Amino acid sequence: MKMPKNVAVKKQNIDTFEAERIIPEQAVESKILLYIHDGGFISGSSQIHRMHFAKFALGCKLKSIVFNFRLAPEHPCPAALHDCVVVYNWLLEEGYDSHYIIAGGESAGSTLTLFCY
Repeated sequence: MKMPKNVAVKKQNIDTFEAERIIPEQAVESKILLYIHDGGFISGSSQIHRMHFAKFALGCKLKSIVFNFRLAPEHPCPAALHDCVVVYNWLLEEGYDSHYIIAGGESAGSTLTLFCY
């Protein structure tokens, strides 16, 4: 599937995680969307759902960060939750105000979003 026009994708390493910054043109500078992929905690990746994240980021005019959390059964609970907290703390260290970090996700990602906040 094609990426939407006017969206840049930049690889990012956060701690030991592969991540991507999804950056639409004219994005709000002070806010960022922390988007957590789905996959039932056992599958999925940011690369598989990149196009969906990009459309969401473009529609909201928000920069977005997506990352690959550790998956079960190799990394049982609470590994995925811990990974989300690491990425959230990294965003704080990058200078984002906690009031302007918007968290969201699908399925397992939405469950992690609820526990992170």
